[in-house]
Amino acid sequence: MQLEARAARFAALGEPVRLLIVDHLSLGDAAPGELGALVHLPSNHLAFHLKVLREAGLDPVRDVDSMVVAMLDVDHFKKFNDTHGHAAGDMALKELSHVLRAALRRSDVVARYGGEEILLVLPGTDIDRGMEKLDEVRVQVGLTDIALPRGGTARITVSIGVAGFGIDGRDVNALLDIADRRLYQAKDAGRNRVIGPVVAA
Repeated sequence: MQLEARAARFAALGEPVRLLIVDHLSLGDAAPGELGALVHLPSNHLAFHLKVLREAGLDPVRDVDSMVVAMLDVDHFKKFNDTHGHAAGDMALKELSHVLRAALRRSDVVARYGGEEILLVLPGTDIDRGMEKLDEVRVQVGLTDIALPRGGTARITVSIGVAGFGIDGRDVNALLDIADRRLYQAKDAGRNRVIGPVVAA
């Protein structure tokens, strides 16, 4: 069974699974027919998510020979809220969700991780394509105007840390730790960038 066909089985499963389908997912208030805000995964987040994938008939270890795990964070989000107000921060998250939904596939997963960090899982994606796609997301976020409740517009940027299944190992919890470390490397390097593994030419 093809990856997309297996991903489609999400819709027939229970609520915890349906909440993870990216094309029904919004960072802000849900539009009619949508499932609402980003799901908060429990502790041992990635392992839980991959268990959900397996329940849907998609085993990343058996069926996916490539997968990208990424952690995304909005740069200086607290400063953005302090400057423009929390309503503007909510608008920024909504615009971010629109970019993610437009850029990613039905089989990709987006989930709130902790406070403002966002977990991205791209099954069936090799590291080169994953890095390219996530940099497209970064660029598009930075070009998106956010309408401010008090008038005018503003923009945000994001930093993204990336780990690749296989190239960085096959232990899913380790991949999450690696992606998280690379997120902080991206921030330390000046923010508004994507950092992943060094791939030999």
